[in-house]
Amino acid sequence: IYHIVVFQVFLDAIEIIDQEILQTVISYIPQFIQTKDPSFRGNIVFFMILLLKKYPPFYESLKSLLPILIEWWDYSTANIENSNSNYLVSNIASLFMLIATIDSQFPQNVLEKTLDFFPPNDYTET
Repeated sequence: IYHIVVFQVFLDAIEIIDQEILQTVISYIPQFIQTKDPSFRGNIVFFMILLLKKYPPFYESLKSLLPILIEWWDYSTANIENSNSNYLVSNIASLFMLIATIDSQFPQNVLEKTLDFFPPNDYTET
């Protein structure tokens, strides 16, 4: 559980953290991404949103995680009646729209599905 608290610290301080430290945090995301906790998954995705808004070039470091994020998306949208999935779906939709502005090769079919979930539940993401 300590990793959730540590990750939250980085999430809260992303605006002031040095890029080298952010790159180190990114290197740990593949370990964190194994979580089954929808709330923590949502925080991981929200971190990626904040990171890519501020530093779009970091997308290259995160691009390899896209298949896992698409799996999360598929599972969460199929189980949208679960209230725990709403936050995650909303965050992933926002992340995918952001990625589509960075990566012209982002899968069009995935982008089209995200439009069904826009605007997000959390209007601070827009």
